[in-house]
Amino acid sequence: MSEGPDNVMPENLDVEKRAALWDALSIHSTDIISLVSTNGKILWTTPSGARFFDLEDANWKMKPIYDLIHDDDIKRVKREFYSMGETMGSIVGPVTFRIKTRDGSWRYMESMACNLLDSPSVEAILSISRDVTDRQVALMELEESESRYRRLVERSPESMAVYRDQHIIYANPAGLRLLGASNVEQLSRYPIVQLVHPEDRELAREAFSPVEQGQEMNSVELRLVSLDAQLIHAEIMGIPIIYDGEPSVQLLVRDVTDHKRAKAALEYQTLHDPLTGLPNRALFMDRVAQALNRTQRIGGHLIVMLADIDRFKIVNDSLSHTVGDHILVGVAQRLRACFRPSDTVARFGGDEFVVLCEDTEDLTSLGTLGERLVSSLEEPIVVNNEPFHISLSVGIAESTGGTLRADDLVRDADTAMNRAKERGRKRYEIFDEKTGTEVAGKLQLESALRHGISHGELRAYYQPVVDARTGVVTGCEALVRWQHPEQGLIPPASFIPIAEDSGLIVQLGTWMFAEACRQAKEWEELIPEGRVFKISVNLSARQFLDMGLLATVKDILSAANLDTNRMHMVFEVTESMLMADPDEAVSILNAFRNLGISIAIDDFGTGYSSFSHLKRFPVESLKIDRSFIIGIGADNDDEAIVSAVVQLAHALNLQVIAEGVETTDQLLKLRQMSCDFIQGYYFAKPAPADELYSMIERPFEVPGLGD
Repeated sequence: MSEGPDNVMPENLDVEKRAALWDALSIHSTDIISLVSTNGKILWTTPSGARFFDLEDANWKMKPIYDLIHDDDIKRVKREFYSMGETMGSIVGPVTFRIKTRDGSWRYMESMACNLLDSPSVEAILSISRDVTDRQVALMELEESESRYRRLVERSPESMAVYRDQHIIYANPAGLRLLGASNVEQLSRYPIVQLVHPEDRELAREAFSPVEQGQEMNSVELRLVSLDAQLIHAEIMGIPIIYDGEPSVQLLVRDVTDHKRAKAALEYQTLHDPLTGLPNRALFMDRVAQALNRTQRIGGHLIVMLADIDRFKIVNDSLSHTVGDHILVGVAQRLRACFRPSDTVARFGGDEFVVLCEDTEDLTSLGTLGERLVSSLEEPIVVNNEPFHISLSVGIAESTGGTLRADDLVRDADTAMNRAKERGRKRYEIFDEKTGTEVAGKLQLESALRHGISHGELRAYYQPVVDARTGVVTGCEALVRWQHPEQGLIPPASFIPIAEDSGLIVQLGTWMFAEACRQAKEWEELIPEGRVFKISVNLSARQFLDMGLLATVKDILSAANLDTNRMHMVFEVTESMLMADPDEAVSILNAFRNLGISIAIDDFGTGYSSFSHLKRFPVESLKIDRSFIIGIGADNDDEAIVSAVVQLAHALNLQVIAEGVETTDQLLKLRQMSCDFIQGYYFAKPAPADELYSMIERPFEVPGLGD
């Protein structure tokens, strides 16, 4: 049987075993066990002490140990050791101090001492010491690290706080400023969740819960409310820590209020028109797409209305873009006032506005909304105390929960709006299947026209211009026709508007001018000596504004190499083309004249130019619009207008051509007014070149004024 535990206690061992135990302890102990005199001399030390002090003999009598202790530590060490007094067995320590070793380096020593001066067998102070340099250095580094961290936290611009049991117990200066507090006590009065916006508190509880359980917290964005009632958008991260010896949570709070505001402002700018403040195209299309998704899920109606300001370009160009901008803002305000807050009124760009209305009931309500939109501009818009009467053309398209896309709905509204324009403006039109079919047909025709231009399907027809006095054909107007391979000859009224809208008019016009020049060269040798023949070609508005037009015309004329003593080329332009930018128009027309091309104003009387403007332009002739010619013999006002135009044109040394003449009565009256030239079905319809030449060879009979 084993002995009880008391048998192994030192006092139960005999002297021999005690000695053996002491020898083993002193030899193998890593601690330094020493006997020190009252004056600090080491009387005896263990081998570990000998190694520490690099002694060859552990019993070597050193000089007083006090001489090896660092000056900054000696007073404290002596005070501790002297505190033992004379009481036998009194203990002091542990005391930590720096001591110099044989190689001159300093080591940290931790010592405890026991007064054994009265022990007959010892008569010294027993010291037990150990080298704690590594531990002390680590502690010092830790303290320095903590000190640096505290300084970093205190000086950090980022807000930091520590909370425990739902109350903040520490906040750095940045955190105090952010939350509107001067000290942490002001914050600790409230549970931390009370500093969160009421709408975000449940989210805060969910976000804080893991970190309060010792896990890392995912970043979360919350709205905070400071003590001075300021709303703060903050990104918050949290980690579990030990603070003042107890589990706590440290929060890093980043103020992103300015970032949120800047982001919101950027998003607003991205999705809103800077002039009117209305949603722009991108935002509108997104809302239409969302509304369509809702109707597909739960049913219901929605409509899109597209409104275009009538003749806005004229207002913009004739006044100024500043006035135009004021008008656009005024229109936006009127439209916004017409609709519910839940409706979306947006600016699509230029002078186009769009409206999205949900929960409309039937076509009757569509008409009501369309009328409301058109009527919103009954009262003039006042800019700089000047009233401007503006009107809208409106197209309306409806969706009732089908699979229509946002683009389709807006396209249908645009189609209906164009129909409103065609039917007189200042009105609304509702898109229907017939309209859609017509649009599809126009798109097909546009595609076919594009193919026809590139595959030689265009034809040139010519209508003679006749001297009103002699009946001699002095020239002709070149007119384009389209020989469709399946539909036959397509009249200009069916494809010229499509060419204008699509931009194909530039290619078409270039072909027409080149063909007219080619034909002129062919006729050149057939025209009698001394006779001048003029071929006029219509110039579209798009061509007139085309930057490459002048170079194209120059190349065509150079290739044709016409004899200008016999053949003259003429460009027919409209009044509105010239008046859009008179200064630019003068420059372009002079450039044409320098190339040997004459200028005639077509459809005169339908625009808004005046004879004072005509003096500025290098124009040689006017063509009176057929709408006035039709009235001759039936409308005294039309006769008076035509007569006045002829007289004033002659006063400006301009020749006058009356187009659309169909009756003898019209011809006679025009001759009485001294009109110079006649063009119309009275003499001939437009015909191919070979038919026209037969008309050039012999004059037409002109009835005498006495007939």
